[in-house]
Amino acid sequence: MMEKVTGPSRPANSELDNKVIKIGVLNIMEARILEEFLIHYNSLKPNVEFVVEFFGRSSIWNKLRNGEIDLAFTYLPESSLTSEELKSIIVKKVFEDSIVFLTHDKNTPATYEGLTKTKWVSYAADTYLPDLIRSTYQLNFLPNPPEVVARFSATYQLLQFAQARPYNTYVTQSFYQAHRSKISLYPVELQPKIYFQSYFIIKKLNSKFSLLDSFLKEWEDYLAHTSYDSRLDDVETLI
Repeated sequence: MMEKVTGPSRPANSELDNKVIKIGVLNIMEARILEEFLIHYNSLKPNVEFVVEFFGRSSIWNKLRNGEIDLAFTYLPESSLTSEELKSIIVKKVFEDSIVFLTHDKNTPATYEGLTKTKWVSYAADTYLPDLIRSTYQLNFLPNPPEVVARFSATYQLLQFAQARPYNTYVTQSFYQAHRSKISLYPVELQPKIYFQSYFIIKKLNSKFSLLDSFLKEWEDYLAHTSYDSRLDDVETLI
């Protein structure tokens, strides 16, 4: 996989200004920085239209394969991709993310075994993170993951439910970093930490390659002024 998108330089005021970019976002992504960037980008390129939709894990890849979206904002690694599919995409890393476990009891043992003593609120199956947790328990020869009493596709719903009831839960580091001031549960630092990466992903054979390349170059410039990590700290939370 290529780490950098390259393409022809974009002439000012070209026909590319009148294009539409269809963006698919994994439904558990912390998308506030992307949303803020789109506002910024629109001030620079007001003739570029955006269609932004949120999808489950399987749907977002199917949409990209079928050309129904131009750009995916999702997580890697992705076990469902074949070697041929990996060769057919171009990726641009956005942020190294991880899982933050949340509990009502700040004295909860900081071990995976300790978390099994309390029931959990989890994400729906097609949201990427449950598979990572299940694999971590299996690879480290740990007991089965904790019993789950409710599943949600939306992080806000998951968190509100867990905070209202005596259940543990988990969110991404990016979400926790952006909204920690509104989260009443305590974070638990576990080892091994579960890491994964968020990426912008496009297909190599894309008729809008020049437009997408220009979009990602503007994204680079945007983060050159203030990093993604710093922007997460400055998000105005909506929780």
